Amino acid sequence: MNPTNYRPISLLTSFLKVFEKALYIRLTEHFYSNKLLVGNQFGFRKGVATEDAIFKLTNETLLPQTRCTKFLFIYI
Repeated sequence: MNPTNYRPISLLTSFLKVFEKALYIRLTEHFYSNKLLVGNQFGFRKGVATEDAIFKLTNETLLPQTRCTKFLFIYI
């Protein structure tokens, strides 16, 4: 049991987790109250998932095809 093998206990990580959560709450409230998020922002928002982005994409690309609208897709 060599004392150099043990690292000291740090409370900084616990403090930073609480600070991060508080900052996240304040930032999201600010963004929602000032309407700073774009409607097409699907990631990292409460109540909006990846499935919503896929649904919107398919509706905006497949429905106009019935109205003879042409699209150009570029896959990278």
